[in-house]
Amino acid sequence: MTNFSSLLFLAIAALLVVSTSTEAIPVKASTAKSPVFSVYQKSNFKGQTKKITGYSKCVNHGLKTIGSVHYGSGPKANLKFYKGKNCSGPVTHHMSSETWGQMGGPYPSQSVSVSK
Repeated sequence: MTNFSSLLFLAIAALLVVSTSTEAIPVKASTAKSPVFSVYQKSNFKGQTKKITGYSKCVNHGLKTIGSVHYGSGPKANLKFYKGKNCSGPVTHHMSSETWGQMGGPYPSQSVSVSK
């Protein structure tokens, strides 16, 4: 009787595995998000963040290099510029696909507007 119960249990378990593996898994359609950026200098940047590589240029203020691009949870990032650089007003930062992917993209555009 014990062997029959064990065999029945294994047969039901195998049937459940086969039936669940053949069902279509619903995929949630990704919606476009708008990332929120904050601009900082190295001297006043605070908070725990994770570094993203592959940053580009701060286009419309003539900044040669962005110090680093950081992101927290969700589509939010902090841009750090080299000390002494003035980046007041809107700034366009062109993100690589790797960067916006790590930030939880897809976004409508890889170019996002940031302001101080």
